Amino acid sequence: IHVTFSEDVSQGSTTTHFMHTYVHDDEGLFSPEDLIFTSDSLLVTDYWENRIFKVLPDPSDPTNGELTPFIWDDPDTFEEDESAGLGNPTDLIIGPDGAINVVSQATNQVLQFNAEDGLPIREFIFNELIAPQEIEIDSLGNYYVTSYSENGYNIQQFDENGFFEVTFAVIGSDLVGDDAINLIEIGDMVFGPDISGDMSADLFITVWTPFDGDLLDPDDPESAISPVNMVIAFDGITGAPLGEFASQLLDQPSGMVFGPDGNADGKDDLYVANS
Repeated sequence: IHVTFSEDVSQGSTTTHFMHTYVHDDEGLFSPEDLIFTSDSLLVTDYWENRIFKVLPDPSDPTNGELTPFIWDDPDTFEEDESAGLGNPTDLIIGPDGAINVVSQATNQVLQFNAEDGLPIREFIFNELIAPQEIEIDSLGNYYVTSYSENGYNIQQFDENGFFEVTFAVIGSDLVGDDAINLIEIGDMVFGPDISGDMSADLFITVWTPFDGDLLDPDDPESAISPVNMVIAFDGITGAPLGEFASQLLDQPSGMVFGPDGNADGKDDLYVANS
C-alpha cells in the first residue's frame, strides 16, 4: 500500500497530512522495498516477485496509480529473461548516465537496465558483494553498495563503470557492539550534509536489530541482546566512522531522507521512518 503526504512548513514547525492511497494492496504489488521517481513515472521494487513496476496516474482518476510490469521475466517471451535474472530486488537508483541500477540481493549483483524500455543493459556489473541491499552514488559518479561480511557489513565502493575500488567503510562491533554485530539489519543509506567539516557530503546509514532483550542462551540471563536502533555516519571522502548520528525514539529504522528545516536552525533535518 502506498500513500502520499503533503507538507506544511511554517514558523519552524512541520506538519504532514495523509492525502490518499495511491496504489492499493489488491492491485498486484506484494512486497514493495523501494521506490524512486524517474522523469515520467514512479518505479517500485517487488521483492518476492522479482519485478520492478512502473506506476502511472490512472487517466480517469489521477489520484490512483496504475501498475505496469516494467522489469520482469515475461512468461510470453521465451528467448531471454528480460529481468536478467533479477533476484529479490531491494534498492534502485538512477545513475549519472540515466540507467536504472537495481540491487539484486539473492544473486549478489547490481543489474543495470534501460530507463526507456526496462531491458538489460549489462548482464551484471559489480563484484565483491554478498547479500547486497542498499546503493548510493556520490557527486563524482562513484557507487556505494552495502555487502554482508562475517564481521558485520562492508560498504563497497565502485567506479562509474562498476569496477571495484575499495572497501569504503565497515559497520563493525566498534559501532554496534559485540553481541549485536552478527544480528544487525540495514535499513537505508543516503548521502547527507557535511558533519565532518571537509566541505563534502557525508554518508549516513540506518542499522537495527530485531531483538530487544532476547537471550542468546535461554539459561543465561547475562546473554541478553541489547537492541540497536541508530543512524551511523561516515566521512564521505575517507569512509572514516563518525559514530552514532541519531538514535532517540528510533525503532527498527528503515527509510530516511534529509528534508526541510523544521526547527528553523538553518540546517536540513533528518526524517526517519520506523518499521
